Amino acid sequence: MWRAWAVCWGKAESANCPMPRPVHDIPFTDVFPLASGPLLVSISRASPPMNSGAVEAAWARLVESNLRYFDGPLLSVVSLGPASAEHPSNEIVVRRDRFSRLAVQPAVMTGVRILSVTAVLIASDVSGVRHVMLGKRGAGTRIYDGMWELGPSGGMHEPPAAVETLDEGAVFSHLADEVSEEVGLTIEHGTPVCVVRDHFAMSDDIVFVCDVGRLEGVREKTGPANWEYSETTWVSLGEVGAFEHAHEREIIAPTRGIFRAMGWV
Repeated sequence: MWRAWAVCWGKAESANCPMPRPVHDIPFTDVFPLASGPLLVSISRASPPMNSGAVEAAWARLVESNLRYFDGPLLSVVSLGPASAEHPSNEIVVRRDRFSRLAVQPAVMTGVRILSVTAVLIASDVSGVRHVMLGKRGAGTRIYDGMWELGPSGGMHEPPAAVETLDEGAVFSHLADEVSEEVGLTIEHGTPVCVVRDHFAMSDDIVFVCDVGRLEGVREKTGPANWEYSETTWVSLGEVGAFEHAHEREIIAPTRGIFRAMGWV
């Protein structure tokens, strides 16, 4: 089912673009390439489901164990549009929902799958060698605390009630805010390349590849800017495989899936 990337490092598809690779050896993870053309998030008019008694009880227990928890609104994925030459749709259909209904899973399954964004930050050193940034998740995060990931990442904010669609610019703007808040770096452009589905975290992440320029200029500017990361590092693309081998049990599955889809492992 794998197809060539529709875009590659912000350029049109060419023979130099890496071919996606199967990630069936990475548990709880699927990677769906995006087609060329604009990305669109369509928001269903359906009202958010009401919490059941089981959800309320499970949520109360979670709040007692983690004071950072707040039952805010989120966007839950209903469907992903196909991405093929015959059906080149990059539409993601979502509905409005609540964090409590996400967080109680898998103890109480609600079907909520949060729509999120993930940045793959790329910088080139003085010799032209490309590096990617990885962050170690801080204590107190909902899931995967203390593990390495490509990022920053985060759930999409729910827009005002009158808004029924989010275009690619709106999605990227949210990602830029996440990057600024979590590692203190300003990004100005990025290319959406795939959606990573995490069956453990119950999330669908739109992955943007973002070229942030010279490594020497950004390395000192990036670092944990709040509690969500405890550490950041830059790894050359040629050494990603060695990094994974050394830290395999400390890297979240979706990041390992992206490594393979990008052809780095």
